[in-house]
Amino acid sequence: MASDDGTSPREISDFLDSSLYPDLVELGGLTAALTHVARESGIDLGSVGSASSNRMGHLVTARVESDRGPVLIHVGSQVRWFSMSMNGDVRPWAEGGTDDLHAAVKAIDAWRNDATLSELKSRFPFMDYDELAQAMESGDHVATQWRLILRDEDRPVLRELLLEVYAHTRLRTLFPSFSMGTLRLTRDFTDRSAGQVWIAPLKDGRYRVESTTSGERVEVESVDQAIATADSFLAQP
Repeated sequence: MASDDGTSPREISDFLDSSLYPDLVELGGLTAALTHVARESGIDLGSVGSASSNRMGHLVTARVESDRGPVLIHVGSQVRWFSMSMNGDVRPWAEGGTDDLHAAVKAIDAWRNDATLSELKSRFPFMDYDELAQAMESGDHVATQWRLILRDEDRPVLRELLLEVYAHTRLRTLFPSFSMGTLRLTRDFTDRSAGQVWIAPLKDGRYRVESTTSGERVEVESVDQAIATADSFLAQP
């Protein structure tokens, strides 16, 4: 059958392997199949759209909204598989997949109805989450991220900087992360506009400190000066 947007059966079969997804081919793609299975099960998924801007994206991708962020679903190309990501504002809450479309719909419904991470995994073992996601749910994500980043032995050059920053009472309240060798300290992990302070070790032993809020950039001679500069940036409104 053709999909709701008029996609022909031939176009559908070009995008979906009928031997893996006979149900999706028959129903007109992933978005239509999710809606159909949900309706059959008495589940309200709200508006089901495509996770792709491609005109044919609705055949192999789907996006379902939730109060905690969108749920993104993609079909596998080599084996029958529905890959799911319960996305948040800044990172996924939980990820996983199953070959059972009905199970996928039930997992999405549970998430949309405020299942906790542990409840989600208990009911749907194919879903999983990491330590930071659990900490985000419990409100302990800053302390957890510091613990995770400090036990990472892959960045010995940055070890001294990390320990010095962590020892500073105010800087320790920021959420730490690394990007291209730069330590980024975020005021509010859940708000991208809240501003960051960046500290980057330079090859000559100095440090570059930047504020994304004011746009200021300073190069200093020592880690102590880098800490003091970062603290002064943080004190700015």
